[in-house]
Amino acid sequence: MKTATITISLLILTAVLLMGVSPATAKTIKPLIKIDRPVIYADKAETVYVVVQFDIPKPQIDKRHQSDLNIGLVLDRSGSMEEKGKMSYAKQAASFVVDQMAYRDYLSIVEYDDQISVLWPSARVENKRIIKSRINELFPRGSTNLTGGMMSGVDEVLSSYQRRGINRVLLLSDGLANQGITDPREIKRLVKKAKEKGISISTMGLGLNYNEDLMQLIAEYGGGNYYYIEHPRQMNSIFEQEIGTLFATVYKDMKAKVRTSRYVRDCKVFGYINDRDGSTTSFDIGNIYSGEKLSVVCRLELEPGSQGQVDLGYMEFEYFDMEDNSSKSYRSELKVKTSYDARSIELARNKEASAEAILVEADDFHDTQVRLFEEGKPEEAIKNIKTYAATVGVMNQSLDNVLVEKKLEALSMEADRIEMADKDQEYRQSYLKSSKANAYQAKKGKRGMYLQQVGDSGLEVKNLQTALKDKGYYTGSIDGNFSEELKKSVMKFQEDNKISVDGIAGPKTLQALGLY
Repeated sequence: MKTATITISLLILTAVLLMGVSPATAKTIKPLIKIDRPVIYADKAETVYVVVQFDIPKPQIDKRHQSDLNIGLVLDRSGSMEEKGKMSYAKQAASFVVDQMAYRDYLSIVEYDDQISVLWPSARVENKRIIKSRINELFPRGSTNLTGGMMSGVDEVLSSYQRRGINRVLLLSDGLANQGITDPREIKRLVKKAKEKGISISTMGLGLNYNEDLMQLIAEYGGGNYYYIEHPRQMNSIFEQEIGTLFATVYKDMKAKVRTSRYVRDCKVFGYINDRDGSTTSFDIGNIYSGEKLSVVCRLELEPGSQGQVDLGYMEFEYFDMEDNSSKSYRSELKVKTSYDARSIELARNKEASAEAILVEADDFHDTQVRLFEEGKPEEAIKNIKTYAATVGVMNQSLDNVLVEKKLEALSMEADRIEMADKDQEYRQSYLKSSKANAYQAKKGKRGMYLQQVGDSGLEVKNLQTALKDKGYYTGSIDGNFSEELKKSVMKFQEDNKISVDGIAGPKTLQALGLY
């Protein structure tokens, strides 16, 4: 953790069911601000964490009020899709998407290898049987013109653009982009242009042979989500999660900015693409889904302030509210007080906000070391991880935060995984893709890949429930909700496997279940 900095952590907490939501019950954003150290030294450059929480109440399921969807499926049919039944699983997942859509929704399907073909032009979903029969005609062939397929999907979605709905391309690929446009810079330009027109792109990388950095780049600049699909059999669950988030959209196209005062030297936003213009840093959060936990972290380098209250600037959010189909904004001033009294400064500290900031910084560091290993420097990465973990351990002594302890578990295990990956080329590929995907999610506050507890929900929790049920520890529903019943099952499993019993599914617990 750098000194002479201020880190602002925006933790967006939403609560809702994964599938199906009534946006009409959503409330306008009313954030609650928590400051890690609301009182700082007057004559020093300090580190302060600010957590802005958004509380969205659980809505009732009512599919009549779902947002209109305009989805473009872009499916890889290159020759490698013949392996391990990939094409069969892809067709099942695509058919699942069709089944979830309503008559008023728009759907288009593009299939690509080295050739591009519109299998189903954008149209309302009037006859699901015919659409699924066309999907079933797909078979593997050719090379991979990923960009051509993606942009054809964008064109189809754009042809039926829904101003008040959700317009998204879902891009699936299992291989490298080796035909058509392959330059990441040009691909980024095309994706940004699509986003400016209101079309977001989510990417799904299948197996070990695709370029995860390119797929993440497309999702980040395209305003969508990125998924790593390790096994073809997981495809249907991933598509289910993505469609579920579209159904559960509460706020659309959220854009944020941090306008800093003269006391702030620099600003960096973690997990999002920064657009700097003088003292203003802008970034796109995208759509806000009920049921997700999301963090947006900014680091501000602060000049020493004077006595009294110090104005750090403000954060502003602009978004489209799906409740009443209108654009809205919210602005929050950022201020701290100064003092020379060490005891007063420490007593004013908010430990929960400090722990959240430590987690986000640690997730970012974690990702940096994975990429250092990828560059061929495993010894340096392992050394850095061990040194950093010791530092975090000291920082957590005053916090005694169990979530930070779980991150320390992850860092310790990461050193061992890097050592294994350095010796095994096949494991190396799997390790890099899974670790990068975990870091991609974690830097946005979505830590389900290595940390699950009561109140969490989603695909990762569903996988936990399934694994515990398979081992005879859980008898409840596989519904993706981390309940008290699931906590008891986790505790029993931990006890039997000599893991610290706390009911939190951290890295050691997930590893013992084959989920990490």
